[in-house]
Amino acid sequence: MRAIFSTLLLICVSLSVSAHIDTTNGFTAPAKVSGNARDLAIYLCDGVYSDSMKANLVFNWITHNIEFDIKGAKDPNRSPAVVSDVLKNKKA
Repeated sequence: MRAIFSTLLLICVSLSVSAHIDTTNGFTAPAKVSGNARDLAIYLCDGVYSDSMKANLVFNWITHNIEFDIKGAKDPNRSPAVVSDVLKNKKA
């Protein structure tokens, strides 16, 4: 029983270590790519093969570069967000 517990513990630890995602990547990108969604995605995800890491990089960039537009969110007559405007104004 002890051997089974030790084996399961080892498997769980190795899975959690391999599942760790670096949350410090993707905070910044050069201005020349930050205004275009396609160029930004290519810049952030270049050479990254894991879909979860790609999602993490894009998430990090958005959360560190796009501000929540509280005033716009409260406006019932606001227009739907357009990606190019969000990247330009850094608000959504």
